[in-house]
Amino acid sequence: MKPKRERSTFVLHLGILGLLLWLVLYPNLYVLIQSFNRAGNWSFANYREFFSNASPLEALRNSILISVGSVLLSAAVGIPLAFIFNLYNFPAKKIFAALASLPVLLPPLVGVISFMFLYGESGVFTRSLQYWLGLKEPPFSLKGVGAILFVHAYSMYVYFYLFVSAGLKRMDFSLVEASLSLGASKVRTFLSVTLRLLTPALIGASLLTFMTSMASFSAPYIFGGGVRVLALQIFNSKLNGDIEMALV
Repeated sequence: MKPKRERSTFVLHLGILGLLLWLVLYPNLYVLIQSFNRAGNWSFANYREFFSNASPLEALRNSILISVGSVLLSAAVGIPLAFIFNLYNFPAKKIFAALASLPVLLPPLVGVISFMFLYGESGVFTRSLQYWLGLKEPPFSLKGVGAILFVHAYSMYVYFYLFVSAGLKRMDFSLVEASLSLGASKVRTFLSVTLRLLTPALIGASLLTFMTSMASFSAPYIFGGGVRVLALQIFNSKLNGDIEMALV
């Protein structure tokens, strides 16, 4: 019975490994290899052109800045929510906790379209605010870097919320109690003990948020208002037939 179970486990692991090689490693390796291909020859010409052109560098800089901003804003929303829902009890806690996790189930495009219908120039919230204030034009326009960060913060705070929640459930609170009993203040205990214990969760959430923001396409495409980011730069290069630059 045991050898049969071991064979089943081996086959399962082999299948998972095959899927990872096919769906993850192969596409990335193919793109990496083709990025060195220029007119049938192997060279660094594509990379030299990328780093000597102002447009791709601007897109790279904007993508990094937006991703860092997305990490900070998502952390500012997700971390407090994780502490509230895991350390305090209040009515309908489970319902609100489930609602807080809802963005992880929504495809990125669905969230972006929802924001457009709610907060766009013709959105429900925008038009309602315009009517209540008696304005002739919408009170704000959801465009540019601020709009992208707003959408990213809503759709990505859930990573910090889930990661920190998992970290809090595994955390040994006796260390926190020991710190307080030895005379440390609550602030010092939080900074020196709690945050250190949550460091793996914070790093994981930060990396996931940063990479998701770097790969974001729908939010910059709809709300960017001309802001260059890497995802749009790749898209435009492909549309213009510049496959070599799209692969870099």
